[in-house]
Amino acid sequence: MSKRLTDFPAVAWVRRQVPTREALLANRWARPFARHLGHPILWRWNRRSVARGLALGLFFGILIPFIQSPFAALFAVTLRAHLPTAFVGTLVTNPFTTPFIYLAAYAVGTDVLALEASNPIAGAGATMAYFERVLSWLLSASVPTAVGLLVFSTASAVAGYFGVHWVWRWRAMRRWKRRRVRRLREAMA
Repeated sequence: MSKRLTDFPAVAWVRRQVPTREALLANRWARPFARHLGHPILWRWNRRSVARGLALGLFFGILIPFIQSPFAALFAVTLRAHLPTAFVGTLVTNPFTTPFIYLAAYAVGTDVLALEASNPIAGAGATMAYFERVLSWLLSASVPTAVGLLVFSTASAVAGYFGVHWVWRWRAMRRWKRRRVRRLREAMA
């Protein structure tokens, strides 16, 4: 007997964390936007809207460091994506994953821009104060990091979008196959 998706503990935890439509619309900060956030298409669970929602959540979750959920919600409303999935998709960045994502983004951005990956802090001259060296390194690292974040966010959004479509289709095919086998057994009995 196979498990349903809602039987997994991680899915149950996410469902408890994501506010329901009624709870979101009752929030005083969301009341001005209730007309838009309460639209039924944003809460409908289907393959296309969930794929759009996950893609938006992953894109803004990686690209924008702190206020990614409002951006994901704004674009979810605009593109008629599944709003809770867009919120959950932004959880890809959290205090545990963000440093690794930013280090990898810097490495990828450096490769994309074909810059030499040298550390100016260690090799700076004695005339520059430590703070100025750190500031110089941060300014020289910001462009490759931004490029790397753009590459990561775009790649993860595309992978999330097509991944949802693939998983959805795979689960549907499994259900059809089980149904066909069950009908054959019933016909033979």
